[in-house]
Amino acid sequence: MGEREAVPKKPNQPYIRFTVARRPKLKEEKPELKGTEMMSTMGAEWKDMDEEARKLYVDEYNLEKEAFDKQMAAYEAKYPNWKEEEKALKEAAKEAKNGKKAPAKKAASKKETTGAIKKRSEKGAALFKLALRKMYETETGKKLTAAQVNTQWKGVSAARTVEYASLAEELNSVIEILAEEQESETESEQTETED
Repeated sequence: MGEREAVPKKPNQPYIRFTVARRPKLKEEKPELKGTEMMSTMGAEWKDMDEEARKLYVDEYNLEKEAFDKQMAAYEAKYPNWKEEEKALKEAAKEAKNGKKAPAKKAASKKETTGAIKKRSEKGAALFKLALRKMYETETGKKLTAAQVNTQWKGVSAARTVEYASLAEELNSVIEILAEEQESETESEQTETED
């Protein structure tokens, strides 16, 4: 199979033709306008433009559209499977791109790097989300997405939020005690090995 010609390019819509023609003149007239303001101004001008003035852009488009339709018909006759080929090329490019990317390095948690126990957020959201995920997985055997869990958290009443915050606070105090014990054990082990 030889090289396939490029797919014929669709002609620009009438509004795009107008903006391409108008932009340099508008920039000259009002150089202080930002890009968004310029587009907004051109949009308003197009909206207020009478049919006679628009006709120039519409006629140009229609002429090019006719030529494009003929080119497309000839192209499809010459390359009947071009759409499938394009799709396959895009998929291959996507896979190659994904394959080349190095997997994202997972950030090491504090526990993995130092051996310390990580504290939880004091807002209680992490506890709620963990509990909800565990409960849902136990009951249904399925996993909740992060978006579903976040939606559930947003729907929690203020009273329940306070409950989870106090639980998180209690858990953090327990974690602090465990971390201190772990630290003292590590120090005593180091002292024993030095002796």
